[in-house]
Amino acid sequence: EQNAPPSPIAAALDGVRGLVGDAVQVKSGFEAAIAAVLGPIAEGVLVEDRDSAFAVAGAARDADAGVVDIVIAAAGMMHPQFPALPGVVPAREVVTAPEGVLGLLSYVVVVDDLDTARDAGPALANAELGGPTTPVTRRGEVYTEYSLRAGAGASRSRLELAAEGVVTTEQPFTARGEAVVGDDRRDCREQADGSG
Repeated sequence: EQNAPPSPIAAALDGVRGLVGDAVQVKSGFEAAIAAVLGPIAEGVLVEDRDSAFAVAGAARDADAGVVDIVIAAAGMMHPQFPALPGVVPAREVVTAPEGVLGLLSYVVVVDDLDTARDAGPALANAELGGPTTPVTRRGEVYTEYSLRAGAGASRSRLELAAEGVVTTEQPFTARGEAVVGDDRRDCREQADGSG
């Protein structure tokens, strides 16, 4: 299922900051990695606190709005002490974002490539960090203890487009989180109610 556009649901609710992706800044060269690991959450709703999250969830349910990812900005984050490994950097060191977003990235490391992910895997697993580590390559390949997602899609994420200055926070997005650019500019509210 895809994320529903959050603006029609959440815009009038207290405690809503906006889209998660609008509150995330990524160091140049790391956008594809962070976009891959956040996935549809980057198009989700960023709220101040837990009460706001439940209010948005209730509004989404009542409006039969589809799937809405909600991130709690004020949620704390873990601070695992990753071992120093060549070609490996904790994701939280390349991202500026609210603590709730950084919390999602607490156990994520960005690695140069798949070979680095394979080589670093045992050292990260043996480090006893308090949770499983997820290496993601700069190209966006995600490696977990149980899976490996490889390859690249044809479309770029909101984070990648924003880094290039192609989109702004005022620009509407489709239900799939793709930027509406050029002559195909429709308001997200029209898309949400099916009139677009």
